[in-house]
Amino acid sequence: MIRSRKISLVLSCVYLIPGALIKDVPMIAVVAFLFVSLGAIWCGDEAGGYISAPNSMRGPLITNETPGVFIKCFGWALLSAPLVYCVFDSVRRLFRSLFLTL
Repeated sequence: MIRSRKISLVLSCVYLIPGALIKDVPMIAVVAFLFVSLGAIWCGDEAGGYISAPNSMRGPLITNETPGVFIKCFGWALLSAPLVYCVFDSVRRLFRSLFLTL
């Protein structure tokens, strides 16, 4: 298994544990979030190779392949967004508690 797949799988397990323990979070939302982000990371090259049918009347046509690296970077950004939010929120709370005690 590729290193990025292992890291993303470990990070998704880290997200599943609090998602299962906190009762306010719907588990289907956590699983859907992980499904989209892991799908982009693991199958970025295959998803980037998608080109729509030439006779498609359901919206704009995709005429060129998207580089798989862009899809994978989107998946990593999506997967790491909750972690980045938690870090910034923790730092904000720390600074707020330090300045309120002065």
